Amino acid sequence: MAVFGTVIDTYQAVGWALGLETPRYRAPACQLIRHEIERLGEAGKLPLLIIDEAHCLATTRIAGGDN
Repeated sequence: MAVFGTVIDTYQAVGWALGLETPRYRAPACQLIRHEIERLGEAGKLPLLIIDEAHCLATTRIAGGDN
């Protein structure tokens, strides 16, 4: 998947992965994604969403490192 620059970029990528036409504003995008996940849950499907942003962690938090 693509590299994200902003929160809305992330929301748009998640919406795209769910097959949604995601709005350009955070609140409506978040609401649309939340409703789609709820709809999928009611249909007996629950998507697994993994957002890997480990590069944002301080090195001291990764595996107890002393860096």
